[in-house]
Amino acid sequence: MSENIEDQIGIIGAIISSENPNEAFCESKLISQYFTDMDCREIYHAMIRLDASGETLDRDTVQFELRKEQRLFDLVNDCCERGIVARLENYANELRSAYRTREIQNAKIELDKIDPSSDREDFDAALERLNRASDDSDTGKKSILDTIQPVNLSSLQKANKPREQLLYVENNEKKIDYLPKGKTGLLVARGGCGKTQALAQLGFSIATGIDWLDTFKVTKPGKVALLLGEEDQEEIERRLKYIIGHERAGEDETRKKELQKMVSERLYIAGLLGQDVSLISGENKRDRGNEGAKTAFATSLIRRLNKMGPWDLIVLDPLSRFAGPDSEKDNFIATRFIEACEELTTISGNPTVIVASHVSKQDTKDGENLTPRGSSAFYDGARWVASMVPDKENGTVKYNHAKSNYTAQHDAIILTRSTNGFLHVPGSGAGKSKSSKSPFDQLER
Repeated sequence: MSENIEDQIGIIGAIISSENPNEAFCESKLISQYFTDMDCREIYHAMIRLDASGETLDRDTVQFELRKEQRLFDLVNDCCERGIVARLENYANELRSAYRTREIQNAKIELDKIDPSSDREDFDAALERLNRASDDSDTGKKSILDTIQPVNLSSLQKANKPREQLLYVENNEKKIDYLPKGKTGLLVARGGCGKTQALAQLGFSIATGIDWLDTFKVTKPGKVALLLGEEDQEEIERRLKYIIGHERAGEDETRKKELQKMVSERLYIAGLLGQDVSLISGENKRDRGNEGAKTAFATSLIRRLNKMGPWDLIVLDPLSRFAGPDSEKDNFIATRFIEACEELTTISGNPTVIVASHVSKQDTKDGENLTPRGSSAFYDGARWVASMVPDKENGTVKYNHAKSNYTAQHDAIILTRSTNGFLHVPGSGAGKSKSSKSPFDQLER
C-alpha cells in the first residue's frame, strides 16, 4: 500500500464533501506529486480537468468523469466516506510534508552517486536540489516557485469579491474605498506634526468603529496593535485617555460603557522607547555579513502577533526605529523592510500595516507632496501613502492622500489640534470634552 494512503484518500473526500468543493480544491494548493497512490492521482487529475472546465467538484460530477473505470468510481465513494472536511488542512500538510521528505531522500541518494571531482556541475545541481528540499521541509510550505501555476477558474471567481476596506468615505450616499485591508501604507510628516497622534486615533477608530478624523468611516471594527518606538507605555496610555475623553464627549452612559469594552478587548499597545526594535539587520558591526536579514526581534514579533490574531491593523511608529538607520541610505535594506511589513500583512487576520515616517529633507519647507526620509524604496514599495503638512500661520494641519494603488485619491482635509493634541475637523465639536475622567482609567491593556 502506498504511503500516506489515508491522507490521500482523506483530502480527496474532504474536498468533494466541502460546502464549496472548488474553492476548497483551489485553497488546498495540491500538486499531483503529493499522490503516490496511482488511483488517487488519477482522481486528482480528473478533478483538475473538471475544475478547469468550470464544473462543480461534487461526488456525482467526479464519478461521472471516472465512470469508465469502476475501481476509481468506487474509490470516490470510499474517499467521501472516510474524508473529514474539518481535517482538510491537516491532510494537505501531511501530504506536503511527506512529499518534501521524499524529495530530501531522493536528493541525498542522487548526491551520493556523484563524484564531485569528475562531475562538478551535476554535483552542484544535486546539492542545490537537496538544499531546496531541506528548506521547504522545515516549514511545510510550498516553494515560492510552486506559485507559478495556470489560471484557475475558481480563483477568478473568488477574485470577483470586492477588496476589503478598513476605511471608506461617503459621497452622496455612495461608499468610496479609502484604506484597503491587508496592505502596507505610510503616513509621512515632519516631526511634531501629529503623526503619532493621528495613528493613535486611527487605532482607536478601528477598534471602536468611530469615524477617523471626522471624515473616514470604519467598515467593521476590529483588533489593533499600536507599536510605538518613541513612546513609553505611560505616554501611550495618556494619549489614549485624551482620545477617549474627546470621542466620548456628549455620549450617554450606555455608549461610554460600550466604548470602554471595545477598547479593552480590541486595542493593544506597546511602548518600545529605548528598545532595539529593528526588523532588518543593518551594516553595523553586530550584523556584519547578515545585512538585510530579518532580525530575531522581527521573527519573534511576527510569531507572537500571529498567535494573538486575528488583527485588522498594525501600526509601526516610527519607520526609523523599526527599519533601522541603514534603511534610509540603502535601497536593498529599505526594500527588505517593506517585505517584512508585507509579511506582517499575511499573519492572522491579514491586517493592514501602517508605518509612520519622517519627511525627506529634500522636500521644500511648505511642500505638500511629501516623501519618506531616506531611500525611495519606502515610497515605491508602500501601496498607500498619506502626508500631514502644518500651517503655522493658521495653526492647522493639512492631511493629504498622496498615493493609492487600489483606490482613488481623496481630497485633502484641514485639521486643527486641541490643547491635548487631539486632531479633528474645525467645527466638528470633537475638541471639547465634558469630563476629564476617562473609561481608560480602568483599562489594564
